Amino acid sequence: MKENTRANLELTPDPRVAVFHTNREVSEALEVYPSPDAALDGMPLAALLATIDGVVALELNGHDVTITRDESVSWDDIALQVVEALKDFFLL
Repeated sequence: MKENTRANLELTPDPRVAVFHTNREVSEALEVYPSPDAALDGMPLAALLATIDGVVALELNGHDVTITRDESVSWDDIALQVVEALKDFFLL
């Protein structure tokens, strides 16, 4: 039986950046994507997360996903989409 994917949101001192701590390994090593375009050419999970409106950069490392958002979009608008994308990705 597959384990359910969980993610906890941690806001950082930079209001544009948040870390999603997951119970699943998202990357064996640090993967940095400074733009959505860069992520589209990267790992499949990065490409999926890059399609979320408001995501401007991301990092995958171990069990953590760090997202930088556009200042015009709130975490309320992005957070649920990130968690749902993680859940969908790990169902595949």
